[in-house]
Amino acid sequence: MYSMIHTTKRTVLLLSNALLITLCVVSVCHAQKAGGRRAAQGSDSMRVERDLSYLKGASDPLNTLDLYAPKTGDNHPVVIHIHGGGFSIGDKVSGAGVKPQAFTSEGYVFISLNYRLSPAVKFPAHVQDVAKAIAWVQRNVRQYGGDPNTLFVMGHSAGAQLAAMVATDERYLKAEGLNLKNLSGAVLLDGGTYDIATAMKTTAQKVENLTPVFGDDPKVWKEASPLFHVAKGKGIPPFLVIHIASREDSGAQSRVLAKALNDAGVKAEVKPALNKTHATLNKELGQTGDAPTVDVFNFLRGILGSRASKSASR
Repeated sequence: MYSMIHTTKRTVLLLSNALLITLCVVSVCHAQKAGGRRAAQGSDSMRVERDLSYLKGASDPLNTLDLYAPKTGDNHPVVIHIHGGGFSIGDKVSGAGVKPQAFTSEGYVFISLNYRLSPAVKFPAHVQDVAKAIAWVQRNVRQYGGDPNTLFVMGHSAGAQLAAMVATDERYLKAEGLNLKNLSGAVLLDGGTYDIATAMKTTAQKVENLTPVFGDDPKVWKEASPLFHVAKGKGIPPFLVIHIASREDSGAQSRVLAKALNDAGVKAEVKPALNKTHATLNKELGQTGDAPTVDVFNFLRGILGSRASKSASR
């Protein structure tokens, strides 16, 4: 009798999870379609290019990106954004929020990209996609007014881990004909998986969520952890690491990563985001008066120097 009840409960749980995934996919597709209609309209000051494939000859929507650029000028610095979603959900439209308008109004080309998702793929497919997208941007962004020599990578949550990986482990960019010096800086927004093994020890839910992405081999966890790819002399760019002030797990991971970067001679600053949640940090980034937004623009301007002509008090 216990076995029958246990089996029934497990069946119900699996069906519930399947329904949740289906609803998430439907929601994402709806957001992409709706977002596509809005973005296609553009604005008086912003040029919008949707669903650009960063893989030659490919048609998979998960290997596409959206590009937002100021309508005038050229050699604009470029910010490449990687959405979050636990490596299994999310998309380039819902992850972008108000950032395109905010960044283009400050003189940046803003790019939001998709990448393949788990459980259909596992590590390292996600970061390989990110590297391919960066390589496409480097080769093509000039025709949209962007500067291929000034590329910043930024990511939220799982996207923060991918941004950190591509900016510390040179193999992914090298496979695409680039290197770490092609990146001018990295902005991480509340990532919790810079050290996968430590993340696996936090909660049972974390193990459940990360195992379909990274498997259960500790050697793979280390390979997938940006922390263990930090070293001197690699050309790793400066980092801004923002975490939710009230989240000890992401706070601890952020501080450990920043210390490793500093110890390797890489400039890295940690900023706790007050009065924010994991979701609102990303949702509100780009809003006027938003403190993390000010931190991000100040970080970018600090690297750009005299090229940054906009106000720092957004």
